[in-house]
Amino acid sequence: RYWRADCYYKQAKYAQCRTDYEAFLMSAGARSTKEFNLAYYNIGYAYFNEKKYESALSSFLKYLNIESNHKKATYIDAENRVGDCYFINREFASAQKYYTQAADTKQPGTDYSVFQQAFVKGLQKDYNGKISTLLQLTENFPKSEYCDDAMYEIGHSYMMLENYEKAREAYTKLYDAYPTSSLARKGMLQKGMLYYNQN
Repeated sequence: RYWRADCYYKQAKYAQCRTDYEAFLMSAGARSTKEFNLAYYNIGYAYFNEKKYESALSSFLKYLNIESNHKKATYIDAENRVGDCYFINREFASAQKYYTQAADTKQPGTDYSVFQQAFVKGLQKDYNGKISTLLQLTENFPKSEYCDDAMYEIGHSYMMLENYEKAREAYTKLYDAYPTSSLARKGMLQKGMLYYNQN
């Protein structure tokens, strides 16, 4: 049942795959297999891909509760997905908790966790905390796909703090580092608006 569920998942037949994963979980001897824990993780993704975030959250939390290897890529990924489910439900404190737990492992892929940590701080109007976290992201993950986003958000956060000189500096750094990024062009537009409004 597990492998058939896997096939259904790859075909985006999420209802069928959940039925088979759940049947596998109830089957004799399933608990002693290495696939047992992963079945909960996969059920979580099946719900997540259908935007059924409450059910996804429940499944990912079950996986986190039974998986003993906290350095495992799927464990860290599940922490991020739990963070995402809470984030979507606007439960920002809970989202922050799981993004932080993932980020603290400093494993590959946790640049996403750090970016989301910063984003949550911004939503909570902790702009200095957001800037500090985004700077950590650009320093610790210089090749991250989120670096241009981080640099743009640093500029935006300085705007929110009305520190326009620092905002201009941030947008210039973004353009110098990522001249072809659409965010770099957006940042230079913001910089131009700052000059216009202050003159």
